[in-house]
Formats: sequence, C-alpha cells, structure tokens
Amino acid sequence: MNATRRIKIRVEKRELKIVRFGRRQNLFCGRCRAETQHFTVSQVSAVLDISEVKVFRLAESGQLHSIDRSDGKLMICAESIAVLVRK
Repeated sequence: MNATRRIKIRVEKRELKIVRFGRRQNLFCGRCRAETQHFTVSQVSAVLDISEVKVFRLAESGQLHSIDRSDGKLMICAESIAVLVRK
C-alpha cells in the first residue's frame, strides 16, 4: 500500500517601507490653487516605489503637479501624489 503525502507551502510577504522626509517645502501649487507640501523627485520615487524617470514622466503628463525651483529642482505637489495613489 502506497501512502501519499501532501505538503502545503504557504508564502506570505509583508513589506513595510518607512521614508523620512528631512526637507519638505510648502509651495503654492497653481493646479490645486493652494499652498501645499512639495517633495523632491527622489522622495516621490522612494514613496511610490517607481523610478525617478517615471516620476518625471508623470509630472510631464500632468498626472503629478510640479513646480521648477530657481535652483533647477523639480518639486512635486503632495496633493497630486495622494490622488495618484488613490487611483
């Protein structure tokens, strides 16, 4: 008599990402028509877990509101990030 064994393997993956923002800026967003927090491209990239190139493309397409600072850095509106995440 052959006995058959069954083995169940269950894999769970949980990930917690903590991102600390040292530099946040409150800037006026022309599309939101309000003063909102703005983040750098690298901070948005870390939070959304996408490449910086993808962040630039989302800003260029208008899905993320952005402002060019005088020093050349692109700042992304926090409200538009929240809207994108909810989708």
